[in-house]
Order: sequence, then structure tokens, then C-alpha cells
Amino acid sequence: MAEATKVDVPGLTEYIEKIAGWNIDDLAERKELGIINFTTAKETLRKAQALFRELQILPVHLLPEDELPTLSSLTQQVSSTFDQMASFSIEGPNPTQRRDVLITQLQNTYSKAYKEFGRWLGFLSYKSTNVQEAARALNEAVVGAKRELEGVVSYVLEMKKQADSIVNAMKEAAATVGVGHYSTRFEDVAKKYAKDSKGWLWAALGFATVAVIGAILSAIFWPLPENLREMGGRCCNT
Repeated sequence: MAEATKVDVPGLTEYIEKIAGWNIDDLAERKELGIINFTTAKETLRKAQALFRELQILPVHLLPEDELPTLSSLTQQVSSTFDQMASFSIEGPNPTQRRDVLITQLQNTYSKAYKEFGRWLGFLSYKSTNVQEAARALNEAVVGAKRELEGVVSYVLEMKKQADSIVNAMKEAAATVGVGHYSTRFEDVAKKYAKDSKGWLWAALGFATVAVIGAILSAIFWPLPENLREMGGRCCNT
């Protein structure tokens, strides 16, 4: 089954562009029609336009060549119905009936177009450059995210390794600092006690010296009590 080229779809893209360009509100609610307008067909008009707007961005030139006559004919019919609604006039006999015929015609042609084009929307969407670029971008994003995740995991593991080393070093340092701290404290206390003991020693020697000197001076210069003098004199006489 041969694929079509842009040359093989005469009029198809033009009809698609034309349908996609309509203002649905203006088409359905023409003021000059009064109550005999196409408001009741607005939803069908919107659905039909949405279908062809989707085809507008898809590569319809890739449709199979043997499908083009049917698809082109349906597109032309939908576009023609839009044109007839735009040119519809309430002048003449049976305007309401003529309006209803156009609404039914729109519903039928849209239903057929949706059914025929619907079989190819998936294929055209897959072949769409935008979809392929989006898929490629998504794949690149997934690969990039995976690479980033692996990098983050590697970084976290390295940071954990470094953190463990730092914690161990801190523990050892804390132990060393603790011993050094207490050793220094004990040394300081020992030095203080040694200094204090030397002070007390010198103080004791000082007091002892003073006491000896005081005793000598007392013996020389201070008068003894009378009874002690008598006892001392008797000892000396004997």
C-alpha cells in the first residue's frame, strides 16, 4: 500500500485549514437568523472543528494513497456544510426545515469523517515530527535522569564514606583530646600541690626558725619568774 505524498492530496489540506479556521460562535449564533440559527448544532460544529484541527498538525501526506479519495471527499463535505451554514438565509420557504436538514447533514458527514480518519489518527500521531521529537526528548530526559540519579547515588555514597571517616577521626581525636585534657589537668593540679607543699614547707621552716630565735631572745632578754630563777640557782649551786 503506497504512502501518499503532498502532491497526492490535492485540496485535502486546504479543506482542513478552512474548517479549522472557522469561528464557531459566529457561525452558530448569527444574529440575522434570529431564533432560526445553528445554536443546537454548536457542539457538533466544535467536535468537527476539533477533529480537523488535530489533522491540521498531523502529517496527512503520509496517508495511504488508496484512502485519499474517501478522506478527501468527506473533508470536502464537512467543509461544504460549514459553508452552507455560513450562507444560510431565513428568506424563502421553510427556513426551519432547511436549517434542520443542514444540521442533520453536518452530523452525518462529521460522524463518517470521524470514523474514517479515526482509523489513522494513531498512525499519523506516531509519525508526527512533534510526537517523535517529544518521544526522543522524553527518552533523553529518562536517560539523563538515570545518569543524574546514578551520579547522586555515587555522590551520596562517597559523602557517606567521607562522613564515616570524619566521624571515626573525630572519635579518635576526641579520645586523644580527652586523655590530654585530663593529663594536663592532673599535671596542673600536681604542680599546684607541689607548689603549695613547698610553700607550706618554707612556711613551717620559717615559723620554726622564728620560734627558735624567739626562744633564744626570750631566754636572754625576758625575766624568768622568781620561782624559776630560784630553781635554776639551786641547780647551778649543786
